[in-house]
Amino acid sequence: MMKQRFKMNFKPVALMVTLLFSQISVAQTFDDNAVLSSDNQTKHKYEMQQRDHGKQLRRMAKALDLTDFQKEQIKAIKLSAKEQNQELQASLKQMKAEQKALTHADVFDEHAFTALFNAYQPTAAQWALSKAKTKHAIYSVLTAEQKEKWQKIKQNNTRGRK
Repeated sequence: MMKQRFKMNFKPVALMVTLLFSQISVAQTFDDNAVLSSDNQTKHKYEMQQRDHGKQLRRMAKALDLTDFQKEQIKAIKLSAKEQNQELQASLKQMKAEQKALTHADVFDEHAFTALFNAYQPTAAQWALSKAKTKHAIYSVLTAEQKEKWQKIKQNNTRGRK
């Protein structure tokens, strides 16, 4: 009788323990997948941005009715800027990694963050200058009519971002 009672009480307990461990296992798997998913999302976002650069030129060419010569000039300008900015990009990537480490620390060190920001300020300024030069070089390739059209397009695009 005692054995039978033990068996009757043991089955529900065993079932509850099994369910509990399966829930823990599912939660752990979900957490691992969330980390992987986050990494994949970052990679996917980067890949989409890279694809967008090609689309951006095609959209610009279509909207402004660029000639083949203008398209080639713009491609050359962008390629030259990309080559020149490789070192700056690596430096800024390092800064972002250091910034991330500071913001994810247990205690935020305001002085270290300010020092980091000040150390990379010339690099960021150089990056902005290079970007402005590239935009100017591309803009100078356009004809007067294309520049007018471009201004209208830019004005319409920025209205929703205020």
